[in-house]
Amino acid sequence: MSQVRDFEQMREYIILDGEDKAEEIRAQAQEDANVQRQYEVDTELVNVRARHRRAVAAVEQEKRIKLSESVNSARLECLKARDETMDEVISQVKAQLVSITENKRQYCHLLARLIAEAAVELREKRIVVVCRKEDERVVRWAVKGSSSLPSMEGVQVVVAEEEHLAPAPSAPGQHGCLGGIIVTNQSGMIRVNNTLGRRVELAVSALLPELRATLFEDAAPVVADLEVDSAWEGVEYDGEADP
Repeated sequence: MSQVRDFEQMREYIILDGEDKAEEIRAQAQEDANVQRQYEVDTELVNVRARHRRAVAAVEQEKRIKLSESVNSARLECLKARDETMDEVISQVKAQLVSITENKRQYCHLLARLIAEAAVELREKRIVVVCRKEDERVVRWAVKGSSSLPSMEGVQVVVAEEEHLAPAPSAPGQHGCLGGIIVTNQSGMIRVNNTLGRRVELAVSALLPELRATLFEDAAPVVADLEVDSAWEGVEYDGEADP
């Protein structure tokens, strides 16, 4: 009987020990599973965050690209609008210059001023004035009027008969000479371009900061540079007679 009890006790011990071992294995397995699951969760979380950062970075990059494109497009539109406005200002100036050439007395004063300025620049005793064919009469009057000016003392002025500037444009926007003159030395090697078109270019270049400051809305300052002041009132033009 003693051996039977010992056997039963041993069997119970083995069973209990096996159950304890099994419980330990289950606990360890559960712990390992939890660790693995947590590792997988953490890894996936890191991946999700990385994908999120990449997605956010891509969106931000796209926003920057779109913003840059919008800014560049707006800048180009602004430059285009400014160029168009400048062209409109110059067109208005040229239209006013046409009206000046139609007023022969005012045009004669202006031509006399341009002749005198060119003579001062050339510093020659004999100069040649080239003009449009249709301006020959008023140019001769301007030459006569300018001869009494102090800066023209001792200067002989000849109006070219064989060479002429291009005629006035037949319509707005077409090529042609708006008026004015080109003055050369006797050999023709040195030329001073005092055509009205060239004076507009110089005036626009000089007044560009002011034009920008006023959004290119006022063409009057450009024309003012070409207007005749009271100092030229002594230069007269008589369209009914030759000078």
